Amino acid sequence: MNNYRAEYLANHHEGVLSEPELIARIVALDQLAADQDQLQARMHPHIVELMQVRHQEYDVPDTLLDGARPIADQLYTEPTYNDYFVHRINDQGQGGDLDTRRGGDFDTAAHYEEGVYAKAILKAAQQLGFVAPELTGQAITPVDVRLGIAESYLEPIEDEVEAIIIPTAKGISNPMRIRDALRNIESGKIRTQKIIIASCDRPVLDDEKQRMQGYGFAHGETEFGSAIASFGELTGVDISVSDAEPFALEIAGVMREGKKLVQTVEFNDRSIELVVVSAPFDPTRQVGVKDGQPMLAQRANTQENFLAAYEFMSPNPGLLVIESHDVWVQGQDEAAKQILGTKGKRIIATGPYRDDRISLDDTGELVLNKPGEVVDEIAKTYSFATQTRVAILNEQTRLLQELDRRQGERINVRALEAAIPSMALSLEAKNGYRDIEINQADERFNEALVQLEDYGIAGQSYYSRSNATLEQPVPGVNEKPFLRRSVAQKLAAINEKLQNPKITEFFGGEVELYVEDGVRPVALQQQLFDVALPNLLRRNEPKSTDQEIDQKKRTIIAAPSTDLQHPAPHATGGAVDVILRYRQDVKSFVRGVNVWIGHIDGDTADNIAPDYYEKHPPQDESDLLAQRNRRAFYAIMTGAAFNQPTNLAVNPTEIWHWSEGDQLWAALTKQIPYYGGVSEI
Repeated sequence: MNNYRAEYLANHHEGVLSEPELIARIVALDQLAADQDQLQARMHPHIVELMQVRHQEYDVPDTLLDGARPIADQLYTEPTYNDYFVHRINDQGQGGDLDTRRGGDFDTAAHYEEGVYAKAILKAAQQLGFVAPELTGQAITPVDVRLGIAESYLEPIEDEVEAIIIPTAKGISNPMRIRDALRNIESGKIRTQKIIIASCDRPVLDDEKQRMQGYGFAHGETEFGSAIASFGELTGVDISVSDAEPFALEIAGVMREGKKLVQTVEFNDRSIELVVVSAPFDPTRQVGVKDGQPMLAQRANTQENFLAAYEFMSPNPGLLVIESHDVWVQGQDEAAKQILGTKGKRIIATGPYRDDRISLDDTGELVLNKPGEVVDEIAKTYSFATQTRVAILNEQTRLLQELDRRQGERINVRALEAAIPSMALSLEAKNGYRDIEINQADERFNEALVQLEDYGIAGQSYYSRSNATLEQPVPGVNEKPFLRRSVAQKLAAINEKLQNPKITEFFGGEVELYVEDGVRPVALQQQLFDVALPNLLRRNEPKSTDQEIDQKKRTIIAAPSTDLQHPAPHATGGAVDVILRYRQDVKSFVRGVNVWIGHIDGDTADNIAPDYYEKHPPQDESDLLAQRNRRAFYAIMTGAAFNQPTNLAVNPTEIWHWSEGDQLWAALTKQIPYYGGVSEI
């Protein structure tokens, strides 16, 4: 087997969508969704009326509804939820009240004799466009007379059509649809260089063969073979089913085999690429229930036909014409939108009209000759419309996720180099932040603490090792940093983005986040606040008074508290001291590998503020490098470097202190805090 689409893409040098194309596709899907919403809004009252009349007139078998109650009261306001009530049948054989092909004798002619239900069907068919606009048209060529089809009512299409798609069906349907496509090309109503006949290997039944012969058309042993025979007879082109080749297509997650015949034919003084495909199908797909047993698919359905046809199209936007006939046109239109419209194709559905289902009597009044077939197509179209709406939503979600991924992978170099904004307003906002009420009703209030090592994040608690603040490790401090799960996940996502080659190039080597501190016990916070930091400040600033030391201390470290509603930021699990370092094989502390941002361990000068190098122009190469790297670190932590905001906030007095969910974060971002103090780690 060969994958035709892989060959096609390779030969045409067409790959994945660019970002502008992704955005254009998403916008186009918005319009398609709006069109579907309008269609469902038009169809819904007619569907309700048909179901109501059906329940009033007949005892509907295997229904999921209560026929004694108003049907409208039992249906959902969201149309996509109603499919199993209207047309689809569940695994127990229930539902699908308007599905007339249940394998039983429910929809016999006797059920329409009183005319009430038939009148409702005819009304719906008229108002929803299931009656051809040119019902009085005449057959104008001998072959059209033989087929019993009126002249084409299609308006000329100005744009070049990428392909005409002809989904096949039983009996005389195939020559009717193929003939309409050919005469639309002959008349100039359609300009195209490709015809795709989407068929299957369903065996042709004896009565079907007799009917084809009665119309003077040859038939094949399969629907695929009959379609090839009809095209050859209508065009005079020498084409044979024996020229077909296998091809592979993934259906329902499994690669399945189909057949294809690809041939260039001369027609109407132009070369046309003809593709006839026998669509692979999912043999496990349930199509109904009979005698309590599931009925499995024996042939490709409409959607599988269109999936197979798509394998022979460009992945770029294009205009497609779908050829069906009679009351089937609208259903095929919806199925095409579900499969092909969601892939960026514009759809126009058309087809020849025969009056054996709906006709005019001698007085010019419409007559419903085959109400069962008509109502089934109305219900099927409604079903396809609901499936299309879901498919649009799924495709939009996929494209938006892909767009997010692309934008996440794209590095914003300007953001890496952009100046850090002034912290003046943040300093003002910080005043009184611990008085902000914590939302204990938020589901994240009780979120678990997690070990960062489990998320692939390097780090070691600063106070578990020798350091400039306390010189010696603090006994009992856990070496492994802990944070709230959401914050850990966010840091892990940033860490993954740091592997981008552009980031590596910017820093001259691979970098990673390194966490110095996460959750901090209250006792340790007390020791730092009362003793360690004041002593460090006195060493660094020996001329400062005790009052000045106390004031400076409070800009660097939060006062400890045992009140879980007014905790220090590091007591919440939402605050983290984090820096950048060059990637190491070990997760623990390694000396001398930090990315230079102008801070030395133990330094308490003003240069630890995020915007220091914006207010104080660099004086030398070291300052320039610190400014450059600090700007990049800020852009990384805020997400500006990746065009995706992280929602993390930086402490306006410490470049390494970032948080989310705590009261300081709430004050800085004007959001509601949801992390309280942690009683124990």
